[in-house]
Amino acid sequence: MSTASSLLRGHPGQLRRFLFDGLVCLRLVLPALVAPAATFCVNSMAQLRTALATAQNNGQDGVIRVVIGTYMLAERLTFFSSEHCDLTLQGGFVPNSNCQGGRVPVL
Repeated sequence: MSTASSLLRGHPGQLRRFLFDGLVCLRLVLPALVAPAATFCVNSMAQLRTALATAQNNGQDGVIRVVIGTYMLAERLTFFSSEHCDLTLQGGFVPNSNCQGGRVPVL
């Protein structure tokens, strides 16, 4: 006889405890199952296009960090995704910093 079926036979305190323990376990495990955000550091239009293309169908939230510079748009940038994921664009990263810290504050 399983533990769950024996708990259903008139031991409400034990059933409550069993359910509580199960919820605690789920709460500990679920955050590990959530995919972390994919982070891209870009310093050219080619890298920006690649990051957008990758982020639109990788099943993860995305963060695209753009290094300070001048970016010439020869054609429109597009991003179409049917996934339920977020995309964040951040700018102001210092060149040669691999987008780690080093953001220039906006005045």
